[in-house]
Amino acid sequence: IGAAVTYTVGRKPYGYLGLGDLSVLVFFGIIGVMGSYYLFTKTVSWMEIFPAISIGLLSVAVLNVNNIRDIESDREAGKYSIPVRLGRRRAVIYHWIILSLAIVSALSYSLLVYDSPWQFLFMLAIPLFIRNGNAVATKSSELLDPYLRQMAMSALLFVLLFGAGLMLA
Repeated sequence: IGAAVTYTVGRKPYGYLGLGDLSVLVFFGIIGVMGSYYLFTKTVSWMEIFPAISIGLLSVAVLNVNNIRDIESDREAGKYSIPVRLGRRRAVIYHWIILSLAIVSALSYSLLVYDSPWQFLFMLAIPLFIRNGNAVATKSSELLDPYLRQMAMSALLFVLLFGAGLMLA
């Protein structure tokens, strides 16, 4: 809760310093997944860092689409998000890197703890990530609103498929 508040509030809100991506990765990915895993199992397994990073990166991808859309208004407001710092072209490359690393992390986990082909069910979401990456690369900022929602829904589908695959394995 404190992290959410200090993202935009206070003397030096970290969202304005370009630290939002790191915060989302840590709180929506690593702490969210590892913390939930601990609550359910009462153990800590460092293997779960792979899905934690994967899910965290997909959350960062949602933020990145939003920040790419808002590059101009953020620059004017003094919010130095990563896309503002990188510029549009490099922010698109960053988006592809985020999406790719999320998939690689999930694949790594599935291969390291392999029990069943069901564990790769999440791969059905990959075409949605490709669609999103292509849209972010080719659409103007004013046309990115639907792709912000699409990225969020694609990340949700990925998580559901990932979980279902683990349960079916």
